[in-house]
Amino acid sequence: MSKIQNMIDQLLEQKSELTREIIEQKIVEKKEKISLEYLTDEGALFLIAFDYGVTFHGFGKDGIHEVTGTKFDEGGFGRDGIHEVTGTKFDEDGFDKAGYNKEGFLREGYDVDGNYENGFHWVSGIHKITGTVFDENGKDNQNRSKKERDAEKEEEDREANDKYMFELDELLDPHDMRGEEKPDPYDYNLGEGTNAEFANKDEEASK
Repeated sequence: MSKIQNMIDQLLEQKSELTREIIEQKIVEKKEKISLEYLTDEGALFLIAFDYGVTFHGFGKDGIHEVTGTKFDEGGFGRDGIHEVTGTKFDEDGFDKAGYNKEGFLREGYDVDGNYENGFHWVSGIHKITGTVFDENGKDNQNRSKKERDAEKEEEDREANDKYMFELDELLDPHDMRGEEKPDPYDYNLGEGTNAEFANKDEEASK
């Protein structure tokens, strides 16, 4: 049996109101809601389990964890989600088995929808209320106003342009950059050290 199917079976076992079809539909809904292409079916199942207060990672039907060989997983949580040290649903750092704190934020700092506490999405940078890269106070996720943000972008563009021109300068002949005319190597009227020298030798040889 695959890991996904085992997780679904455990959900069905602990929540009689669910059916396999309902769980499969909820997997699709979770992946669409969070809008992250890399959210796997397994990840969606963890979120569904969290919604229903179910914890099952690594536990067999006998309640023994497959890795630790005890009734608690590597994080110290039992199958019922109670932590072995604190005796509550939260560990010493204030996070539950699914990794959420009491405010609904993951250890990484964002909630189930991918938004940080300040309301900005951790991937897109879009604010959950305004729908833009700025919050209600006109600040972005780095606490910059539009004016400050535009000024930084202008400075970055200027630095990039300067770097490009410097690299271009290194490639071009210095005569070109000073606006001076480059000597024509085929001009026989030039003095010594040019093709004129070879032209004179050719004339002497032909006499």
